[in-house]
Amino acid sequence: MNNNTSVSEDVILNENGDVFNPIDLNGLMISKCICCCIGIPLNASIAVALIGNHQLRTKPRIVFLLGIIFSYMSFFVVAIIELIYWCLYPVESVCQAYVVCSALPQALLLLNLLLALGDRYFAIKHPLFHRRKMTERLACGIVIFSSLLTVFVQNFAYLVGLRTLRCEVWLVRVKLVTITTSLLYFACTIFNFVVYRETKNLLCEYRTICSSRNAPLDTTGKGKVGASNRQSTRTMSVHVDKRKLSRIRMQATRTLVIGVTSLAVTACPSIIFSCVFLSCRSIVDEYQCRFLNWMAPYFQELGLISAVYSPIIFIVRQRELRLALTCARDNRKF
Repeated sequence: MNNNTSVSEDVILNENGDVFNPIDLNGLMISKCICCCIGIPLNASIAVALIGNHQLRTKPRIVFLLGIIFSYMSFFVVAIIELIYWCLYPVESVCQAYVVCSALPQALLLLNLLLALGDRYFAIKHPLFHRRKMTERLACGIVIFSSLLTVFVQNFAYLVGLRTLRCEVWLVRVKLVTITTSLLYFACTIFNFVVYRETKNLLCEYRTICSSRNAPLDTTGKGKVGASNRQSTRTMSVHVDKRKLSRIRMQATRTLVIGVTSLAVTACPSIIFSCVFLSCRSIVDEYQCRFLNWMAPYFQELGLISAVYSPIIFIVRQRELRLALTCARDNRKF
């Protein structure tokens, strides 16, 4: 009897005491349709252009960029499920699919942003090691494995049988989603500053090398210092000059930093809302926190909006992506 009571308290209820329906558009149908009409063709065209360009798709950083683009597209999968449920097929199975997928896009987006930032960090900090070890297959394996791990963690309660998958929201699932999303968000924020710092250091070293080439030779007799300077100059010359790690990769790094910054506007509010909701249930009576349920769809809508404007930022900031889209458009003409 006590076990049944605890399980029933673990289900989120609405203000009337009924089981809270997780799919609640609340007048958001028009905005979802507009976002889908704009975002799906936009993200699909970027993915097709990157995959169709043989020179780009073999680069590991493009694999991580594709992971980000597919994460944006997953937002529209959830939106389509919502529209199908409310407009065409309001059955239990569709609602169950929504329960499984609803929180995944935000976590997958944060994860792939974190992987892309990590890739940029190692490319800047350890360029030779990154060039030897980071391949297209390894990048694909990292993205696929980490994405599957995220899906498993967020749906852990359903996969191991702790809770039954139904058209309802379990409190334990909300806790798992909040924990994983918060960890990924803070990790992205930290790596944002780390990559920015390493980028500045690399540019400073590059300016030092360029100035040292124009400087007169040292005749003070400090052979060891001169040898070590020549050695460091030679090492950085391989990285900066011969390997041309310059404007394109710096532009890609800045694009990722801008993407994480814009994500803070969309991901952080939903994380704060989840923390407030869980804190409310633990501090005050559960009944007094039910009024917060209606706000959840609006915070989820922020992620869908970011899936529309963030790819535009990538196109504006990344020259390679613009060239790939231009080539794909020209190929379609012929």
